[in-house]
Amino acid sequence: RMWLLVFAGGKANFYLPRAGEYTIGRKGCQILLEDDKSISRKHCTIIVGESGVDTKLRASVHVKDSSKFGTKVNTVSCTAEGMELSEKDILQLGVSADCFFQLLWKPFVVCFSTISQEYKNRCKKKIDEFGMNPQIYYGYIGRLRKVKGNIR
Repeated sequence: RMWLLVFAGGKANFYLPRAGEYTIGRKGCQILLEDDKSISRKHCTIIVGESGVDTKLRASVHVKDSSKFGTKVNTVSCTAEGMELSEKDILQLGVSADCFFQLLWKPFVVCFSTISQEYKNRCKKKIDEFGMNPQIYYGYIGRLRKVKGNIR
């Protein structure tokens, strides 16, 4: 599982897949918002903590404001000292009426079909490179049926 910032109106999603700092701003940041002049060059920082090996535990998330026009969490002004975030919190950046994010906790699911152990190991290595800790399930499907039409 990982944290996800969903931009207002579904314009964009920003995944926060691993522990660390994610800077939001107009220039030189991991999350760029270049079109809004009320967003500072380095507006705020999202800090994601370690989740450990238990994939059911949520990593802590904090936000620290470093902007001219402010950052709000559920209408409460954030400071440079920061504040803790929870799932479904709403972040407003700057003074624009449409610069809102919602913080969500999303599952990261990995499914393997009948593939070789070598390929499974290669996939697991790639997942580890991303710093994610998904719960991986291996299973067996006994009987497959032919499906007519499109699968959605």
